[in-house]
This record gives sequence, structure tokens and C-alpha cells, in this order.
Amino acid sequence: MNWGKRTSGAKEFRDLRRKIKKAKMPPDVEKEVLRELDRLEQMHPDAAEASMVRTYIDWLIDMPWSKSTKDNLDLNKAKQVLDEDHYNLEKVKERILEYLSVNKLKKKMKGPILCFIGPPGVGKTLPRKVDRTGPGKKICSNLPGRDSG
Repeated sequence: MNWGKRTSGAKEFRDLRRKIKKAKMPPDVEKEVLRELDRLEQMHPDAAEASMVRTYIDWLIDMPWSKSTKDNLDLNKAKQVLDEDHYNLEKVKERILEYLSVNKLKKKMKGPILCFIGPPGVGKTLPRKVDRTGPGKKICSNLPGRDSG
């Protein structure tokens, strides 16, 4: 991306608008992303905030807004995967299995989002490992600017 050339910048902003529409975001989210894009267009390309806003826009475009899959709630398989791939971390693994158990009992659970925070190497990517047991409605994503550890 070459923000220094304003002629190519106009094309990039048109492409971003097209991608935003194509992402099928909820209307309130789309409105916010377009507002951020308008802000970005007004910023100097070298401004520190410009790269942060662009990352935010890209992150929202890349979210799977209208995609879902069928849950696989095989608790034994999930426990096996967690135990094979992660030594210790018993409280974290217990919380993941608890979440899956409740989800299995209550089919249409609207609910908690499991948020794993901490320094690199402490198991924040555990849900990705569990997800290898099969498809599910799990979206594992790192926030922009955060370590994927």
C-alpha cells in the first residue's frame, strides 16, 4: 500500500468501501466502519493513528459476519486434545470444557465470550486447539496489536 500517492489512495478507498459492503456486516457495524473510513480518508498517510485505523477497518472486514458452522460438542475428544497439547493449565482447560458442556445442554445459548489474556506462552490459543476436534461456531481471533502467543 502506498499512501503517499493520492491518486492510488482514491482507488484503495473505493476498494475498501466495496469490501465493507461485501462483508455483510450488521448495519450498525457497517455504519461505524464507514465512519472510520471517512476519518481515515481525512488523515495524513504518515499519521500514527492512520495505521491503527486501517488495521481496525481491515480486522472488521475480515470478521466472518455472516458465516457459521455446526458445533461439534464431543467433550471427550475436546478433553483429549486439551490434555495432549497443553501440560498443566488445568483451570483454563476446565473452563473451556465447562463452556462446551453448558453449550451442549442448552442448544441455543447466547452467551459468554471466552476471553483469554496474558503474556505469551500461557495458553491463550487453547480454543484453536480444541477447534481441531471439528467445526464449530468458534471464532478465535487476536485483537490488533496483541500477541498471538
